[in-house]
Amino acid sequence: MSSYKKLIWLVLCIIFGAGLFFFWPFTPAHETDLLVPVVPENIPDGLTIASTRLKPVEFRVKGGKSVIDGLLDRKIHYSLDLSGVKIGVISIPIEKEKLSLPGGVSVINATPSSVTVRVEKEITKELPIAIVFSGKPAAGFRVANAAAKPARVMLRGPAPLLAPMNQITTKSIELNHVPESFKKEVTLDLSEGLSLAASQNLILVAVDMDMEIAAKKISHIRIDGRGSAHFFEIKPPLVHIEIKGPVLTLDKIEMEKEIQASIDLQGLKPGTYELKAAVTVPADITVVEIKPESFTVIISARP
Repeated sequence: MSSYKKLIWLVLCIIFGAGLFFFWPFTPAHETDLLVPVVPENIPDGLTIASTRLKPVEFRVKGGKSVIDGLLDRKIHYSLDLSGVKIGVISIPIEKEKLSLPGGVSVINATPSSVTVRVEKEITKELPIAIVFSGKPAAGFRVANAAAKPARVMLRGPAPLLAPMNQITTKSIELNHVPESFKKEVTLDLSEGLSLAASQNLILVAVDMDMEIAAKKISHIRIDGRGSAHFFEIKPPLVHIEIKGPVLTLDKIEMEKEIQASIDLQGLKPGTYELKAAVTVPADITVVEIKPESFTVIISARP
């Protein structure tokens, strides 16, 4: 390339660079809305706010398109300075200049222009943990016992909210047809504004499952007389019983085969007797009640 052409090329580059320098500020700026979370900071010791989940503030911002587009990937928040506040409802103005933004971006306005908070006295209180379940265990099973470790926790929060509480519940534990004992780590169901005074967030819950126990009444079981060499009559001839045991067993009992009622007549001579009946049931079933308690047995000699 000749010296003349090089000179021409250099002049063109200088002109192009100068144009960028002088006309770049006049490039149209891009505007957009940012929904920014509000983070309370510097609250005085012994005080707290009733709601830590403050509504976000919408900032209208202006700047170069590439910079504005990059804001969407940044974790921007607005720090709400609560230093010097006292108990009560307080409205704090939003100061646009306190929003930390990259160079070349400016704030046009903020909506709302202020944030209202309720400042309360902060207290701590120790509460027992109540375990909450949802769903049903496997058919025939029940929760026999449930224990949380730790059994009590120290909570921190606004006095009007925390002072009346007498327990704190866990997040619901889904039983989901569980047939056996288990252990599970769960979190507490903390109301907004409450927090654990200690750093431990997870609670270990031990759940003991057992067979569900129920009672069942069975009527019209015929009474047999056993061991008599004579004719006999039992009045009344039927017995009514109430039994208790695992639901799975109760549902499967065949009364004629597995439940029998009888009176032992072995060695009794002809005559009239008031006797009690014996009822046999499966091994894991208990007889709760027999009605009537005694029966009239009339034994007659053979002709």
